[in-house]
Amino acid sequence: MRKNAAVVAQLKRDTAVRHLRQVAEALDAEVRMARALETEPVVVAAYAFGEVLESVDRLERNAVALVADRPASELPWGAEPPEVRALFERQRLDRLPLGWFCRPTDLPVANHRIVRPVRIWSREGPDEAALEAIAAGQADHLRPDDPDAEALARQLEEEAALALAALDELVQGFRGDPRTIAEELYDLAWGYTDLRRGVAGLQGRQPAAAPALRRATAHAWTFERYLALGDAAHDWDGERVVTLVGDEPLDEVAQLAGEGLLVALAQDITGAAEAAERCLRALSEREWWGDEELVEELEAALGRWPTPARLRTPVDLGEIGSHLEGSVGPFNPAMRLELATGELWPDFDDLEDRTGEPLPADWDDPDAWLSVHPQGSREGYRDMQQFAATVADRRLADRLNRALEGRGAFRRFREVLADHEDEQDRWHVFSAERVRARARSWLAARGYRPA
Repeated sequence: MRKNAAVVAQLKRDTAVRHLRQVAEALDAEVRMARALETEPVVVAAYAFGEVLESVDRLERNAVALVADRPASELPWGAEPPEVRALFERQRLDRLPLGWFCRPTDLPVANHRIVRPVRIWSREGPDEAALEAIAAGQADHLRPDDPDAEALARQLEEEAALALAALDELVQGFRGDPRTIAEELYDLAWGYTDLRRGVAGLQGRQPAAAPALRRATAHAWTFERYLALGDAAHDWDGERVVTLVGDEPLDEVAQLAGEGLLVALAQDITGAAEAAERCLRALSEREWWGDEELVEELEAALGRWPTPARLRTPVDLGEIGSHLEGSVGPFNPAMRLELATGELWPDFDDLEDRTGEPLPADWDDPDAWLSVHPQGSREGYRDMQQFAATVADRRLADRLNRALEGRGAFRRFREVLADHEDEQDRWHVFSAERVRARARSWLAARGYRPA
């Protein structure tokens, strides 16, 4: 699966559908080009799937399945024809906040990840009825029924065999420098293991990992290092940011790394631009709320996009995010964010009586403050579910998923991780990033961005 250069952050439905239309128009252009050159287009159909087909106003991710004119023996799960990548770059679709999978012509489009897809384009052109139904959030009648679980399991087993054969052929037949096939090797290995996880999920042993959370197993960022990166960004130490970022993968820490690299770019630190490009690529692997706004800021800092019109406020995203995700109740009251300073104040009518301190002079000025109300633990629970789906150790993943059943899930989840220091450390980084990303999205929805 490929993810593109901008990432979804509370993507509005009309924006998501506009992106689907751009895909359809680009594929139409490819058909016209192929006819002019007397060749055949590589993509013969495109399908929407995932959240865009649900009746929700805002999406966390947007995705399509592209049917390539290739048999399954040449296009195993996880692989991508170079012609498709070239198409996306040529038509500038890699600039959209969009993920995609490639499917062969001789297998069903649907599988364990592409669930009840709707065709939005074929060689005859865009399917306007489908696009209009998706825009209205009323596409359910166009979606096929869920396949029989046993039939789907057999399909995945067959695809896994093809993926393993392709992986073996690549390894056995290659005689050059292995580093030159690293990406292709990874794609095939991911495809095979993902299919095996899909079969296990159908058999009730383990859920398949979410596409947006696909990652290498290496954990480059300890929580201690993550905190050091935060300190460097907070202290406006651009050189330290670039040093900490180094050449490490940034998919685990793209929010905080991007924030620090904005500092380094403002200070014109050597290596900052290259690191920012890597951060943009890392953001394209995630599709998290809050990432799209960060992409805009990085692109603007690199001189490619206009500066976002949102007002700046010197907030601590971690602090804001933690309060937003607190439990709703009398022991966790609403707060006020002082926009000029970034400070959070308890939002009590009798605050002066409680503290004995005079209130700020602009306490009643609505333009000087932003209310921050706790929204509960739902998103934190989803974080635990999604983190469990990224755990490579199947036994540990099973234990984490069982821990999430019923009351006390947060406590049991922490207790299970306490016996696995590496995964516990990775969870701390993962959770902090998710909280920070949602806080950025929440702030942007109110017209502000961190200073």
